[in-house]
Amino acid sequence: MDCSICFDQLRKPLGIPECCKHVFCFDCLRKWTESHDTCPIDRMQFQMIRKKNAVDGPVIEKLRVLTPNAVTDRWFVDRRHSILTAYDFFVI
Repeated sequence: MDCSICFDQLRKPLGIPECCKHVFCFDCLRKWTESHDTCPIDRMQFQMIRKKNAVDGPVIEKLRVLTPNAVTDRWFVDRRHSILTAYDFFVI
């Protein structure tokens, strides 16, 4: 079976998006999530990768991914918090 990201034979551990059952090399899928928040095949959005050693095997680990939008949103929240806490008062 081949990985649809790198087009090589699947390498262990395997990565499976929580939204579907498509299987990829775990490292390929993790790298994919640095710029995408959807499955490379069906484009369904996901926030968790199931890590396995075999397709039918047990889940070794669940990895929450920070999607590009989540990273941007987090930056705005952190920035707003730092501005609000930098001063004793605000004039509105």
